[in-house]
Amino acid sequence: MSALRRAAIILTIILFSNVYGSAAEVLTNQSVVDMVASGFGDALIISKIKASERRFDVSVEALKDLKEKGISDEIIKAMIGTPEEGASGGTADQGINVDNGLQEASRLMEYDKFDEAIQLLNNLAKKSSDVRCQFALIDALTEKGWKMKEANNPDWRSVAEEAQVKIKGLYRANYTNPAYWLPYVNLSSLIDNQRHLNGGLNKAMYYKADYVKVLILKGDAYFRLAKFTNEVPAFDNKNRGADDRAYRARVARSSYEDALKNSSIDEYQKAYVYYRLGELETQLFNNRKRASEYWELAVASAPDKRWGELSRERLNAYK
Repeated sequence: MSALRRAAIILTIILFSNVYGSAAEVLTNQSVVDMVASGFGDALIISKIKASERRFDVSVEALKDLKEKGISDEIIKAMIGTPEEGASGGTADQGINVDNGLQEASRLMEYDKFDEAIQLLNNLAKKSSDVRCQFALIDALTEKGWKMKEANNPDWRSVAEEAQVKIKGLYRANYTNPAYWLPYVNLSSLIDNQRHLNGGLNKAMYYKADYVKVLILKGDAYFRLAKFTNEVPAFDNKNRGADDRAYRARVARSSYEDALKNSSIDEYQKAYVYYRLGELETQLFNNRKRASEYWELAVASAPDKRWGELSRERLNAYK
């Protein structure tokens, strides 16, 4: 067994062992819904929120869900937090704009500036109780780990370990949150655990995660798994491991194509998927003609965005 494979197995054991172990109480959206359903008054619930550690999802969709379940504006206000009384453990949010911070971190990662993104997200996570900051931080660590792994840097394992500590710590408070399972899947692919990857995808769908995001994530995960399965072309069935590599490559392609067929996909997502399909075709199927067709579609979808720019670079390189 190779050293890389042994390290992946060890990381898998660390990541997914004792996931049901003890942990300090952390309030989540479901905790608040349960308290309201049990008949607790607003004042009591707000006091509990202020006195507790909490990891609330305060995205627009989550807030809509809370309103539909009868949660009052006063309770929701306490969940969101204010400069006077906001973040986990009573620390003030200090007026931080989480959405802007998350967008900036995403932009940094698009340009492979992972350390800057991680620093930004660490600061956001310290100042805000919005659990999206924690999820984004795990994703940033995982993406950094992928970049290091692809560069044959053995220190990717340390980054993966840091990400697994964080995701394990969030499990008990967020296992019903569909957004939790997306970084879980990404991390599972990094450590080459297809069983947990598929389990995470199933959980994400069960808890009604954004379908397009799940399909794109599945495409990314299987694309990356295929690249590290065996260093042979995906269509070469004479080599050991080629079947697994070919299967994973086909799953990746199918997932990307399904995402493109979904009516809710936006132009930015289309550009990303077309770019990734181009990479998939050239790296795993050795089909430069089809790759070029996908890159042209990416440029047409978002010519001024990162994925359109990268696709244009690929097209120029193959002229």
